[in-house]
Amino acid sequence: MKKMEILNEEELMEIEGGSWWQYAAAGAAAGTIGGPVGAVVGGTIGTIVGAVKS
Repeated sequence: MKKMEILNEEELMEIEGGSWWQYAAAGAAAGTIGGPVGAVVGGTIGTIVGAVKS
């Protein structure tokens, strides 16, 4: 699971100048590989990261 979280963060970092929903979508998409929980975690991380960067 930790590998998936790291992957989500790395993928999110690759998105430059995206709005918060793009980060959330990318996190959720990457998280779905790890199952529903991974999607929720990825989407949450994406939303937070996107909100901070926007």
